Amino acid sequence: GPIIIVIVGVDAKSKTFHVHRDLIASSSLFFHKALNGQFKEKDGVVTLPEQDAAKFEIYVNWLYFGELGSKDEEETDASGSELGLLSCLYILGDFMGDDLFCNNVIDAIIDQVLEFRAYPLSLAPRVYWTLPSSSPLRTLIVDFYVYSGSSSWFEPKEDGKVIADIAQGPKEFWMDMAMK
Repeated sequence: GPIIIVIVGVDAKSKTFHVHRDLIASSSLFFHKALNGQFKEKDGVVTLPEQDAAKFEIYVNWLYFGELGSKDEEETDASGSELGLLSCLYILGDFMGDDLFCNNVIDAIIDQVLEFRAYPLSLAPRVYWTLPSSSPLRTLIVDFYVYSGSSSWFEPKEDGKVIADIAQGPKEFWMDMAMK
């Protein structure tokens, strides 16, 4: 089938991808609407200046091979966290309107948590500030906090402060926690 051009990022950080139109349009609601509507993108060139090329490359790899692994298996987000990278991929999938991709990312997050017994507690701010309240990832993050939570989180430390995650967490997150 026809190939489209997707330009991701800006300036020196931009990268051009060539993707089969039918493949991406059948998986992504964003691309389906952009390529089939009355938008300039219907000509087969889509620009995504706000997105990250490395994460989009993982998305394209998933489209073609059904795997979330990147070329660099050690790839992480800026903080060095694979769970952080997975949360960024979920946010990309949400932007793309690709529910199957998002479901695969959630499965990978759960696999990471089970394998390493490490809960992604630091992801709450990113997830809550970026995703809608209906997001399954928001629900999952709350469930992780509820499962692994402790009343000691709320006890002041020697310096009088509470855990940084608690002080910086979005209000909506704490409301969702209270409702569980």
